[in-house]
Amino acid sequence: MFHVTNVTIIETFILNASTATIDGLSRYSVNNVSYLIPDIPLKLADFFSNRTGVYELDAFSKNTSNANAVRGVFVSSALLKGWTEIVLENNLDIIDTWHLDGYSFFVVGYNVSFRDRRYEYKGLNKVWKGKLSEAKASGNSIKIQEAQDMVVLYDSLQIAHKCILNSFYGYVMRKGARWYSMEMAGVVTYTGANIIQNARLLVEKIGKPLELDTDGIWCALPGSFPENFTLKTRDPKKKFTISYPCVMLNVDVAINNSNDQYQTLTDPIRKTYTTRSECSIEF
Repeated sequence: MFHVTNVTIIETFILNASTATIDGLSRYSVNNVSYLIPDIPLKLADFFSNRTGVYELDAFSKNTSNANAVRGVFVSSALLKGWTEIVLENNLDIIDTWHLDGYSFFVVGYNVSFRDRRYEYKGLNKVWKGKLSEAKASGNSIKIQEAQDMVVLYDSLQIAHKCILNSFYGYVMRKGARWYSMEMAGVVTYTGANIIQNARLLVEKIGKPLELDTDGIWCALPGSFPENFTLKTRDPKKKFTISYPCVMLNVDVAINNSNDQYQTLTDPIRKTYTTRSECSIEF
Protein backbone atom coordinates (compact mmCIF):
# COMPACT_ATOMS: atom_id res chain seq x y z
CA MET A 1 0.00 0.00 0.00
CA PHE A 2 1.33 3.46 -0.85
CA HIS A 3 -0.04 6.97 -1.23
CA VAL A 4 0.39 8.44 -4.69
CA THR A 5 1.91 11.63 -3.24
CA ASN A 6 4.57 9.66 -1.38
CA VAL A 7 6.35 8.37 -4.46
CA THR A 8 8.92 10.29 -6.49
CA ILE A 9 7.78 10.67 -10.09
CA ILE A 10 10.78 11.02 -12.38
CA GLU A 11 8.97 11.75 -15.65
CA THR A 12 5.50 12.37 -17.04
CA PHE A 13 3.86 11.20 -20.25
CA ILE A 14 0.81 13.23 -21.34
CA LEU A 15 -0.97 11.37 -24.13
CA ASN A 16 -3.84 13.25 -25.73
CA ALA A 17 -6.40 11.40 -27.83
CA SER A 18 -7.68 13.34 -30.82
CA THR A 19 -8.88 13.06 -34.39
CA ALA A 20 -7.27 14.56 -37.45
CA THR A 21 -7.55 14.59 -41.23
CA ILE A 22 -4.35 13.23 -42.76
CA ASP A 23 -3.98 12.75 -46.53
CA GLY A 24 -7.71 13.29 -46.91
CA LEU A 25 -8.65 10.59 -44.42
CA SER A 26 -10.04 10.95 -40.89
CA ARG A 27 -7.79 9.24 -38.37
CA TYR A 28 -7.44 8.88 -34.62
CA SER A 29 -4.18 10.12 -33.17
CA VAL A 30 -2.16 10.44 -29.98
CA ASN A 31 -0.53 13.86 -29.53
CA ASN A 32 -1.53 14.56 -33.13
CA VAL A 33 0.39 11.51 -34.41
CA SER A 34 -1.57 8.73 -36.12
CA TYR A 35 0.32 5.48 -35.62
CA LEU A 36 1.84 3.98 -38.76
CA ILE A 37 2.37 0.23 -38.51
CA PRO A 38 5.90 -0.52 -39.79
CA ASP A 39 6.67 -3.42 -42.12
CA ILE A 40 9.19 -4.77 -39.60
CA PRO A 41 7.92 -5.43 -36.04
CA LEU A 42 9.45 -3.03 -33.52
CA LYS A 43 11.10 -5.79 -31.46
CA LEU A 44 12.85 -7.18 -34.53
CA ALA A 45 13.82 -3.73 -35.74
CA ASP A 46 15.32 -2.88 -32.36
CA PHE A 47 17.20 -6.18 -32.02
CA PHE A 48 18.55 -6.73 -35.52
CA SER A 49 18.91 -3.36 -37.19
CA ASN A 50 19.13 -0.93 -34.26
CA ARG A 51 15.82 0.54 -35.50
CA THR A 52 17.53 2.07 -38.59
CA GLY A 53 14.93 3.01 -41.16
CA VAL A 54 12.04 1.66 -39.08
CA TYR A 55 11.55 4.28 -36.38
CA GLU A 56 13.32 7.16 -34.71
CA LEU A 57 13.34 7.09 -30.93
CA ASP A 58 11.72 10.16 -29.32
CA ALA A 59 10.87 11.68 -32.67
CA PHE A 60 7.64 12.96 -31.20
CA SER A 61 6.98 14.65 -27.87
CA LYS A 62 5.60 12.50 -25.08
CA ASN A 63 3.88 15.34 -23.21
CA THR A 64 2.74 17.85 -25.86
CA SER A 65 0.83 17.51 -29.13
CA ASN A 66 2.65 17.66 -32.45
CA ALA A 67 2.19 20.98 -34.24
CA ASN A 68 0.78 19.30 -37.36
CA ALA A 69 -1.16 16.08 -37.68
CA VAL A 70 1.08 13.40 -39.18
CA ARG A 71 1.40 9.63 -39.50
CA GLY A 72 4.42 8.08 -37.88
CA VAL A 73 5.90 5.33 -35.74
CA PHE A 74 5.52 6.83 -32.27
CA VAL A 75 8.16 5.28 -29.98
CA SER A 76 9.34 7.07 -26.84
CA SER A 77 11.99 6.24 -24.27
CA ALA A 78 11.39 5.98 -20.54
CA LEU A 79 13.72 5.72 -17.57
CA LEU A 80 14.14 2.28 -16.03
CA LYS A 81 13.40 1.54 -12.36
CA GLY A 82 11.50 4.69 -11.57
CA TRP A 83 7.98 6.02 -11.22
CA THR A 84 6.61 7.26 -14.53
CA GLU A 85 3.31 9.13 -14.52
CA ILE A 86 1.12 8.51 -17.58
CA VAL A 87 -1.74 10.97 -18.06
CA LEU A 88 -4.33 9.82 -20.58
CA GLU A 89 -6.35 12.77 -21.86
CA ASN A 90 -9.56 12.37 -23.81
CA ASN A 91 -11.19 15.50 -25.23
CA LEU A 92 -13.34 13.49 -27.64
CA ASP A 93 -17.09 13.12 -27.24
CA ILE A 94 -16.84 9.32 -27.17
CA ILE A 95 -15.34 6.77 -24.79
CA ASP A 96 -11.68 6.21 -25.62
CA THR A 97 -9.92 2.95 -24.75
CA TRP A 98 -6.22 2.43 -24.06
CA HIS A 99 -4.23 -0.79 -23.83
CA LEU A 100 -1.35 -0.78 -21.34
CA ASP A 101 0.88 -3.79 -21.92
CA GLY A 102 3.69 -4.20 -19.43
CA TYR A 103 4.40 -4.57 -15.75
CA SER A 104 3.28 -2.69 -12.64
CA PHE A 105 0.71 -0.25 -13.94
CA PHE A 106 -1.22 1.35 -11.07
CA VAL A 107 -4.36 3.25 -12.06
CA VAL A 108 -4.78 6.55 -10.16
CA GLY A 109 -7.87 8.76 -10.29
CA TYR A 110 -9.98 6.24 -12.20
CA ASN A 111 -12.21 4.62 -9.60
CA VAL A 112 -13.80 7.93 -8.58
CA SER A 113 -14.91 8.78 -12.12
CA PHE A 114 -16.07 5.19 -12.59
CA ARG A 115 -18.13 5.44 -9.40
CA ASP A 116 -19.59 8.81 -10.38
CA ARG A 117 -20.55 7.46 -13.80
CA ARG A 118 -23.00 5.13 -12.07
CA TYR A 119 -24.70 8.16 -10.49
CA GLU A 120 -24.82 9.76 -13.93
CA TYR A 121 -26.57 6.69 -15.37
CA LYS A 122 -29.01 6.60 -12.42
CA GLY A 123 -29.86 10.24 -13.08
CA LEU A 124 -30.41 9.61 -16.79
CA ASN A 125 -32.54 6.57 -15.95
CA LYS A 126 -34.75 8.80 -13.80
CA VAL A 127 -34.99 11.38 -16.61
CA TRP A 128 -36.10 8.75 -19.13
CA LYS A 129 -38.63 7.31 -16.69
CA GLY A 130 -40.17 10.77 -16.62
CA LYS A 131 -40.15 10.89 -20.43
CA LEU A 132 -41.76 7.45 -20.49
CA SER A 133 -44.62 8.69 -18.32
CA GLU A 134 -45.08 11.69 -20.62
CA ALA A 135 -45.01 9.46 -23.71
CA LYS A 136 -47.64 7.13 -22.24
CA ALA A 137 -49.81 10.12 -21.41
CA SER A 138 -49.54 11.36 -25.00
CA GLY A 139 -50.15 7.90 -26.48
CA ASN A 140 -47.23 8.26 -28.92
CA SER A 141 -46.11 4.66 -29.53
CA ILE A 142 -42.77 5.67 -31.08
CA LYS A 143 -41.81 7.84 -28.11
CA ILE A 144 -43.02 5.15 -25.71
CA GLN A 145 -40.74 2.56 -27.31
CA GLU A 146 -37.79 4.97 -27.37
CA ALA A 147 -38.24 5.85 -23.70
CA GLN A 148 -38.61 2.19 -22.71
CA ASP A 149 -35.38 1.33 -24.53
CA MET A 150 -33.48 4.17 -22.84
CA VAL A 151 -34.79 3.20 -19.40
CA VAL A 152 -33.55 -0.37 -19.93
CA LEU A 153 -30.20 0.91 -21.25
CA TYR A 154 -29.39 3.26 -18.37
CA ASP A 155 -30.72 0.89 -15.72
CA SER A 156 -28.51 -1.87 -17.15
CA LEU A 157 -25.47 0.42 -17.17
CA GLN A 158 -25.92 1.58 -13.57
CA ILE A 159 -26.46 -2.00 -12.37
CA ALA A 160 -23.35 -3.17 -14.24
CA HIS A 161 -21.29 -0.44 -12.56
CA LYS A 162 -22.77 -1.35 -9.18
CA CYS A 163 -21.83 -5.02 -9.60
CA ILE A 164 -18.25 -4.15 -10.58
CA LEU A 165 -17.82 -1.72 -7.69
CA ASN A 166 -19.34 -4.10 -5.15
CA SER A 167 -17.18 -7.02 -6.25
CA PHE A 168 -13.84 -5.23 -6.39
CA TYR A 169 -13.04 -5.59 -2.69
CA GLY A 170 -13.70 -9.33 -3.07
CA TYR A 171 -11.25 -9.42 -5.95
CA VAL A 172 -8.42 -7.75 -4.03
CA MET A 173 -8.61 -10.33 -1.24
CA ARG A 174 -7.95 -13.17 -3.69
CA LYS A 175 -4.31 -14.21 -3.55
CA GLY A 176 -4.07 -14.46 -7.33
CA ALA A 177 -5.30 -10.89 -7.82
CA ARG A 178 -2.87 -8.41 -9.30
CA TRP A 179 -3.78 -5.86 -6.63
CA TYR A 180 -4.00 -8.42 -3.83
CA SER A 181 -4.37 -6.64 -0.51
CA MET A 182 -6.07 -8.13 2.52
CA GLU A 183 -5.64 -4.73 4.20
CA MET A 184 -7.74 -3.04 1.50
CA ALA A 185 -10.44 -5.72 1.64
CA GLY A 186 -10.42 -5.55 5.45
CA VAL A 187 -10.81 -1.77 5.48
CA VAL A 188 -13.85 -2.00 3.19
CA THR A 189 -15.66 -4.61 5.29
CA TYR A 190 -14.63 -3.03 8.61
CA THR A 191 -15.84 0.42 7.53
CA GLY A 192 -19.12 -0.98 6.22
CA ALA A 193 -19.71 -2.90 9.44
CA ASN A 194 -19.07 0.19 11.57
CA ILE A 195 -21.44 2.31 9.49
CA ILE A 196 -24.33 -0.14 9.70
CA GLN A 197 -23.75 -0.73 13.44
CA ASN A 198 -23.79 3.02 14.11
CA ALA A 199 -26.97 3.30 12.05
CA ARG A 200 -28.58 0.59 14.18
CA LEU A 201 -27.62 2.42 17.39
CA LEU A 202 -29.12 5.65 16.07
CA VAL A 203 -32.36 4.01 14.87
CA GLU A 204 -32.79 2.17 18.20
CA LYS A 205 -33.08 5.55 19.94
CA ILE A 206 -36.10 6.39 17.78
CA GLY A 207 -37.75 3.16 16.61
CA LYS A 208 -37.06 -0.52 15.96
CA PRO A 209 -34.47 -1.94 13.51
CA LEU A 210 -35.92 -4.86 11.52
CA GLU A 211 -33.11 -5.90 9.18
CA LEU A 212 -29.52 -4.82 8.56
CA ASP A 213 -27.93 -5.08 5.12
CA THR A 214 -24.54 -4.12 3.76
CA ASP A 215 -25.86 -0.83 2.37
CA GLY A 216 -29.14 -0.18 4.13
CA ILE A 217 -31.34 -0.69 7.15
CA TRP A 218 -35.02 -1.64 7.40
CA CYS A 219 -36.69 -0.18 10.45
CA ALA A 220 -40.02 0.75 11.98
CA LEU A 221 -40.29 4.39 13.05
CA PRO A 222 -43.10 6.12 14.97
CA GLY A 223 -45.90 7.47 12.83
CA SER A 224 -45.19 10.95 14.17
CA PHE A 225 -41.56 10.82 13.01
CA PRO A 226 -40.94 13.02 9.92
CA GLU A 227 -40.35 11.04 6.72
CA ASN A 228 -40.15 13.20 3.59
CA PHE A 229 -39.74 16.93 3.15
CA THR A 230 -40.51 18.67 -0.13
CA LEU A 231 -38.66 21.92 -0.72
CA LYS A 232 -40.02 24.50 -3.12
CA THR A 233 -37.67 26.13 -5.62
CA ARG A 234 -37.92 29.43 -7.46
CA ASP A 235 -39.24 27.47 -10.43
CA PRO A 236 -42.84 26.53 -9.46
CA LYS A 237 -42.63 23.47 -11.72
CA LYS A 238 -39.65 22.01 -9.87
CA LYS A 239 -39.64 20.55 -6.37
CA PHE A 240 -36.91 18.91 -4.34
CA THR A 241 -37.84 16.08 -1.97
CA ILE A 242 -35.53 14.72 0.71
CA SER A 243 -35.89 11.72 3.00
CA TYR A 244 -35.41 12.92 6.57
CA PRO A 245 -34.36 9.48 7.95
CA CYS A 246 -31.73 9.13 5.21
CA VAL A 247 -30.42 12.66 5.81
CA MET A 248 -30.24 11.91 9.53
CA LEU A 249 -28.18 8.74 8.91
CA ASN A 250 -25.99 10.45 6.30
CA VAL A 251 -25.07 13.21 8.73
CA ASP A 252 -23.91 10.52 11.16
CA VAL A 253 -21.86 8.88 8.38
CA ALA A 254 -20.31 12.21 7.35
CA ILE A 255 -19.26 12.98 10.94
CA ASN A 256 -17.58 9.61 11.45
CA ASN A 257 -16.32 8.67 7.97
CA SER A 258 -15.31 11.80 6.07
CA ASN A 259 -11.82 11.84 4.61
CA ASP A 260 -10.54 15.32 5.50
CA GLN A 261 -7.29 14.90 3.55
CA TYR A 262 -8.72 13.78 0.20
CA GLN A 263 -6.34 14.93 -2.54
CA THR A 264 -7.08 15.68 -6.18
CA LEU A 265 -4.38 16.20 -8.81
CA THR A 266 -4.78 19.72 -10.23
CA ASP A 267 -1.56 20.17 -12.20
CA PRO A 268 0.16 17.03 -13.58
CA ILE A 269 3.22 19.03 -14.64
CA ARG A 270 3.94 20.76 -11.32
CA LYS A 271 2.56 17.79 -9.32
CA THR A 272 0.27 19.98 -7.25
CA TYR A 273 -2.77 18.65 -5.41
CA THR A 274 -5.75 20.28 -3.74
CA THR A 275 -6.86 18.93 -0.36
CA ARG A 276 -10.53 18.81 0.60
CA SER A 277 -12.99 16.85 2.68
CA GLU A 278 -14.73 13.98 0.88
CA CYS A 279 -17.49 11.60 1.92
CA SER A 280 -19.19 9.60 -0.82
CA ILE A 281 -20.91 7.03 1.41
CA GLU A 282 -24.67 7.59 1.52
CA PHE A 283 -27.80 5.77 2.58
